[in-house]
Amino acid sequence: MPIHDIIFLPETTPQPINGSLLINFDESSESIGGTFIQVVVNGEIRKRQYTDIEGLFSTNLNLGDVVSMTLSGTFPTLSVIRRDYTTDDQAGDLGIRDTFITSGSTSGLTFTVTADTISYRFDYIVSTTVGPTPTPTPTPTATPTATPTATPTATPTATPTPTPTPATPTPTATPTPTPTPTPVPVTVQFRYVGLNGNSSSKTASGLSFNLGVGGTYTRPDVTWTTSANNTYNVGDFNISGTGNCICTRNICRSSGTQQVNQTDLEININGFLITSATNGTNQTPGTCPSSIGRSLTTGDFTLNPGDLLTVIWKDTMV
Repeated sequence: MPIHDIIFLPETTPQPINGSLLINFDESSESIGGTFIQVVVNGEIRKRQYTDIEGLFSTNLNLGDVVSMTLSGTFPTLSVIRRDYTTDDQAGDLGIRDTFITSGSTSGLTFTVTADTISYRFDYIVSTTVGPTPTPTPTPTATPTATPTATPTATPTATPTPTPTPATPTPTATPTPTPTPTPVPVTVQFRYVGLNGNSSSKTASGLSFNLGVGGTYTRPDVTWTTSANNTYNVGDFNISGTGNCICTRNICRSSGTQQVNQTDLEININGFLITSATNGTNQTPGTCPSSIGRSLTTGDFTLNPGDLLTVIWKDTMV
């Protein structure tokens, strides 16, 4: 009986994934980041690389790293999200998904680096604003007042009375009006996303949201088969400040038994996820035109003139 060679192949060890910490300031200046932020990874201060083209400070990260960031200056704010890169395309997102970590006014924070179990790379993206540390105003030193020396009183001499000359009128100056600055508006968008829908038609109606720093805004009804997942431009509005978002919608179906398994409300500012809210209670839509409603409320966030605000409502069916 012939003897065959047996070749044993070595086991393949999964390679650990790594990623980056990317820091973006509201001012595109290398001196701002170098002066006002310190990054410590696993107890060691990291040297950050600055890129003029992207305007970002960066350093590398590994899973399990403990990252601490400290801001100095006036009114510091931090917003952190994790962006996972996977090969799992969902609803056209090309496998790229953002996870909100934290945001708000703070002088520092600490977090442990994690990633999605199916990620092949990740980025921790930090958006921050900070003002310069004010210089203390020096206290003026009081100067002593000199005591006047008495002057001898002279005997007055008679002075002839002059003939008065008619006064020349002084022209009145016309004030120059100060131009009123044109306010920079905030662009507001509303996106409705329907996931895992079957062939029976569904309609989302009564789509509206109220901003704590603005008013109430609406968008037209959405039919899943024609206009779901698109972004609707609500308009440009002169609003700014800090507040939350309260969003509502109604939903009905033409037939079938599908239910709403989960609802998510997300707030994106300038392309970054800032805050969100979730309701995982099943909902059974009514048969059109009868519908059932739901409302979600987010945490507070801050809008500044010129921002792009995108409100995203997601309904996931089972």
